[in-house]
Amino acid sequence: MWYLTDADFRGTVRVWATGAAEGTKEVKGLSTQGVWRELTIEHVKLAGATMGLYLNVMDGTGKVWFDDVEVVAAMTVRGGGRYSSPRLAGWSVHARVA
Repeated sequence: MWYLTDADFRGTVRVWATGAAEGTKEVKGLSTQGVWRELTIEHVKLAGATMGLYLNVMDGTGKVWFDDVEVVAAMTVRGGGRYSSPRLAGWSVHARVA
């Protein structure tokens, strides 16, 4: 996903992925000063059949925009071959938040 902050933004952008076998995964970003930046959470192994994705603006003032938020099946190499996670195979979620 991509995010952009205005020049006056003060705070932290945090993205949480819940429902992972290893617990909630998090990635953080700071002010981008008007430049689009990418945030990615990788290697999420689901504990069950569902997950949550939270876009958060913490302890801050100013404006934040999110774009191209998506959840996709990851390809992993095992024993020289490729496979797609059966829990996410065929699923793709796209959302725009402004």
